Amino acid sequence: MRPVEALWRTVAALSLAITAVAVPASLAGAEPLSAPAPAEAAATRPFVYGVTIADTSPAAGHAFDLARRAGFTHAYVVLDWGNVQPERGRFAWDLGRANDLDNFLTAARAHGMRLIVRLGRPPAWVGAPATMAPADLEAFSAGVAARACGIATAYEVFNEPNLAYEWGGTPDPARYAHLLAAARRGVKRGDPEALVVAAGLAPHTGNAQGTIEDVDFLRAMYAAGARGHFDVLGIHPYGGNVSPDADPAGCGICFRRAELYRQVMVESGDAGTQAWVTEFGYLHTTGLDLGQYNWLKLGPEQQGAYLASAFRYGYEQWSWLGGMVAFNLDFDTVPWNSPQLGAYWFAMLNPDRSPRPAYLAMRDLAKPGAAALLPVTTAAPQTAPTPAVAPSTATLQAPRSPAPATAPTTAPAVAPSAGDVICRTTAGRAVCGLAVSLAGSRR
Repeated sequence: MRPVEALWRTVAALSLAITAVAVPASLAGAEPLSAPAPAEAAATRPFVYGVTIADTSPAAGHAFDLARRAGFTHAYVVLDWGNVQPERGRFAWDLGRANDLDNFLTAARAHGMRLIVRLGRPPAWVGAPATMAPADLEAFSAGVAARACGIATAYEVFNEPNLAYEWGGTPDPARYAHLLAAARRGVKRGDPEALVVAAGLAPHTGNAQGTIEDVDFLRAMYAAGARGHFDVLGIHPYGGNVSPDADPAGCGICFRRAELYRQVMVESGDAGTQAWVTEFGYLHTTGLDLGQYNWLKLGPEQQGAYLASAFRYGYEQWSWLGGMVAFNLDFDTVPWNSPQLGAYWFAMLNPDRSPRPAYLAMRDLAKPGAAALLPVTTAAPQTAPTPAVAPSTATLQAPRSPAPATAPTTAPAVAPSAGDVICRTTAGRAVCGLAVSLAGSRR
């Protein structure tokens, strides 16, 4: 068992019973940019401080470097399944191809950061989650976990499956539970110490067309036997335009909506499982019309204050919370995201990578429980052996067979959330990043 994961598991059990560019001038040499001291981490319960990253360059002054300088311990990245496994049974590294997983691993190793990997974007030969074979997901998960062993500490299985847009058909909590179990078998075969995260759900959909309300979906997952088939529950408690401590009884989209998920976990006999916030943030104001997202706009200083306050609240008030991932660091710095997209304005950096107040607020935030950085290395990614693991003893109902005659449902009232990855090959190197999100159609 790796030391950091052993510490996380021990304390969790106790608390749950409780192209290089120059660094921007405003960041270069600043003393507060150093990582949290290891002595601080040793004195408190472990906690993940994560941030979603689009630019996978390992160069100084790019996202991984700036995330480390702000004290983040984990980079959250989205994996393009088709890029990593272009055909059944063969991965890109088997074919000698550059790929986004190796790019992520290279950047993470260069800066001593850990990865949280979202398994996403299944290719056409696999099909959408609504129709894919669980065996394909299990094999993919095993191959990825073996390749990323020691760097990727957790895998989130898909994104917001309570949306038809993400699911590729009418959302089905029972079928998602079955796929989650398959992914967990694969991940544990590739890396027994890695954690499997149940996908964060789109919050407060109101059961609009093509959606299932988040807490209803979660209850149905548990009813279908999902308990025991994930290590961590992912939550997406976007903060809206209110303070992180706002009572969830008085707001639909707000940070403390996470407490409703915890209530479902306890009611379902799963109080011993941790949750992580795997996606949340606050939107930086802009003069551009963002349509239904205009109400989210906050001034630059307010965005930073709310973001830092949410991290403090999560750590101090929720003993069941094992970590948080801010969305996002740098989505406005990559050419495939336009200013018309909501994701652009959740970023903590300006387009030139200089810091917004949100970055400075997170840089200066005390980070109790933060893990020490990993050793920095430039070693090329290698695939670890994949030991067999004993099957879970938890029960799971048989999945529902998808109805082939039913056309996929769309949900025009619900905007897409962060997810797509675009990979371009330049001089033999794949450059990948998250493409669009939150406000606008995907390319």
